[in-house]
Formats: sequence, C-alpha cells, structure tokens
Amino acid sequence: MRDPTEAFEVFHDANPHVYELFEWFTLQAIGAGRTRFGARMVWERMRWYTKVEARDRMSYKLNDHYPPFYARLFMRDHPQHAGLFETRTAIADDLELPDPANTPGRLFDDEDA
Repeated sequence: MRDPTEAFEVFHDANPHVYELFEWFTLQAIGAGRTRFGARMVWERMRWYTKVEARDRMSYKLNDHYPPFYARLFMRDHPQHAGLFETRTAIADDLELPDPANTPGRLFDDEDA
C-alpha cells in the first residue's frame, strides 16, 4: 500500500486542475462572506460540479482522503485566509508544500471566483 502523502503528491502532480477547482470554489465561499468553511464541503461541491454541471468524464476519482491536503495547500497559498479550514493533526501535515511560484498554468483566475 502506498503512503497517503505520496499518493496525494502523485495525484496532485498529475491533476493540478483539481486544486484549481478546490481553490475556485473556496474563493467563492469566501466571496459569499464565509470566514470558516469545511474542506469536505468544497470537495462535495467539486463532485457535484464535475459530475452534474460540467459533465466531466474524469479519468480520476476525488479520493476522500485528499481534502486535508488541499485545505493546507489553500491556506499556504492564501495566508490571508489562514484558519478558514479547521485542521487537526493529520498525515497531511507531512506534506512538503511546493513553491506556488512554480505552479503551472491555471484554469481559473482569482477574479473568476
């Protein structure tokens, strides 16, 4: 069995658009006035969006173990929203976060949120 952090890193590297979607929906929640939010709520919104609204024929599944990783990435990339997601000690704490300046092209601009 693969280490959960390693599995996330492989998935994230292969699917950077998943984080962009997580970020996009999180910024929408912030724009609606939310100062505290659940990463799993964002995750389920992403599932709805990809399966119902966009009718995305994804070649991947949104693993239930990944929201803690994405929450930490979001708060690292948007330090002004530190604390938006409640975090507990988790395997995701072992994630070595990449430099956001090295992120490849983005699907959504911050203005789209």
